[in-house]
Amino acid sequence: MVYISDLHYHRVSRTRVEQHARQIRQLEPDLLLLGGDYVDTPFGLSNFQRFMASIGDMPVFAIAGNHDSPYIRRIRTIVEQMGARWIHNVTGMLHWGICAYR
Repeated sequence: MVYISDLHYHRVSRTRVEQHARQIRQLEPDLLLLGGDYVDTPFGLSNFQRFMASIGDMPVFAIAGNHDSPYIRRIRTIVEQMGARWIHNVTGMLHWGICAYR
């Protein structure tokens, strides 16, 4: 499992996106937890989308951070379009190998 948060992507974050995605793929996690604060500006949304598209095939769960509030709908849309689970304000339990949530 890998947990990552506070990416704070903006207009010129392309290199960081590639580094983050490469590091995650190299770790080959069974699960990726995204802890929020993905973007600092609306220009960071395209970099966040690029990140989500390039992390590879694994279960991904995401919540929003305090920096995400102006863009939360757009971030959620990106997360869900990439096949990840949006679990912000959702309760549940995560068991290794099994996920149950409401």
